[in-house]
Amino acid sequence: MSQFARNGMREIELKIEIAPDQAARLDGHPSVQRLAAGPAETRVLRTLYLDTPGQALARADIALRLRHDGDGWVQTAKARRGRGAGLMEAVESTVGIDAPVADPDAVPDEGLRSVILTALAGATPEVRFETAIRRTTRRLSLPRLGEVELAVDEGEIRAGERTAPLSEVEIELLSGQAAAVFEVARELFPEGGVRPSLLTKAERGGRLAAGHDPSAVAPRNAAGVALHADMTAEQGAREVLSECLEQLAANIPVVIASDDPEGPHQLRIGLRRLRSALLVFGGTLGGDRLAHLDNEARWLGHEAGRVRDLDVAHADILGPLREEMPGEPGADALAASLARKLAEARADLRQTLAGPRVWALLLDLGEYIATRGWLDPGDWEQTTRLARPLGAAAAEALDGRLARVMRRGEKIGTLEIDARHDLRKELKKLRYAVEFFAPIFPEKKVKPFVRRLKALQEIFGDLQDAAMAEEMFRAENGPGSDSVPAARAAGFVIGVRTERARRSWEAAKQLWKAFKETGPFWP
Repeated sequence: MSQFARNGMREIELKIEIAPDQAARLDGHPSVQRLAAGPAETRVLRTLYLDTPGQALARADIALRLRHDGDGWVQTAKARRGRGAGLMEAVESTVGIDAPVADPDAVPDEGLRSVILTALAGATPEVRFETAIRRTTRRLSLPRLGEVELAVDEGEIRAGERTAPLSEVEIELLSGQAAAVFEVARELFPEGGVRPSLLTKAERGGRLAAGHDPSAVAPRNAAGVALHADMTAEQGAREVLSECLEQLAANIPVVIASDDPEGPHQLRIGLRRLRSALLVFGGTLGGDRLAHLDNEARWLGHEAGRVRDLDVAHADILGPLREEMPGEPGADALAASLARKLAEARADLRQTLAGPRVWALLLDLGEYIATRGWLDPGDWEQTTRLARPLGAAAAEALDGRLARVMRRGEKIGTLEIDARHDLRKELKKLRYAVEFFAPIFPEKKVKPFVRRLKALQEIFGDLQDAAMAEEMFRAENGPGSDSVPAARAAGFVIGVRTERARRSWEAAKQLWKAFKETGPFWP
């Protein structure tokens, strides 16, 4: 057995999916030529990935692989420690071996070896899939930031008779600051047109081995964040922001690749959650970069909202009402007009999502999280705020959000349309904050509060849909504006939704009373 090893090495790398023609163009990229710290090296790599039939290692976020690089076999174990829209942070432990046979006992890092042996529980890992790639690597040096390795991988994943193409760029930090990784990504792809790789090679191969298309995308709902009370406020903020980034990055390719209405819906939710997280943790983090991230998220939320509103108007508002308009020719004309507007808005959104501004937002947010971009040497109180127990920071943030809700709804019986809309937005912000912090509080106390908050939100959602439909259909160039029958159908829809909203508002006042009586679940 060879004796070289990288024990417990912390790896930070950004993975980016690219098209094959983009890989070819990188060879002569001006930034690559300018930053190169040595010649390119090309190798053909065969890598075997191992796990149990029940994927015990994958469930533990561990990848165990055997790689032949032309000189011999190397066994590497990786335990993921963090991720966010292509950014992977992992503990890696590598050792040379004499034959392509896994030896978990030989993992050099003691802690990682213990986790692997516990996950295997005596089972012997077997080869589940492999990759065959042509890898071209270069060392790039960035003055004042550090040195990175740029690796361009082209090849395929193989699982039995199934194969899937692989074309990917990896930018790995070798020395210096993590900001160097993001700076290289900006230099190489200033116009966007690429996307973060949300799956590792091990995860892609696992999908292929299970009979699934590793390149398939699907709408990604918000996921819970594993917060716990003994975290610091800074650790909690980092985990929540990472989850928001993951949801945002996962739904962008869904919108680009399909007409699934859930794509724009989850994209907008992801952006709203991100803005809520920036708001909730703003007092803890501080710093000027918060405002920039919030502005960009608000802009993109508006772009995604145009598509989402048209989706709702077409499928959820007009669709059910068409049964109440039998024989009305304007209904078909209005539906056709909505479909045209939706197609145009979706095309515009796809172009936006593939462009440089969205790519910059993903990189800016990823860098903000990975480099602790909130740190401000001139803020003498910041260290104390960041080190606060998460529970205390959560209670303070929730107090603030609840107080805003209560002020907005203080005279709920007299609220006009605009004031109701403001209350709805504050309820939504409170809901996101509650969802972020719920894991650190007793579930039995959280549930009644969330149940009544959700019920109230649903009612306000009906009110918002009615207001949105009226604004959309009454707009000068809105759907149906080019046809008298369609305009008549639009008027019918507005009337029905307005009456429904009136009844919902009466119910909202009763739900508000019940919500006020529930009281906060936090100390």
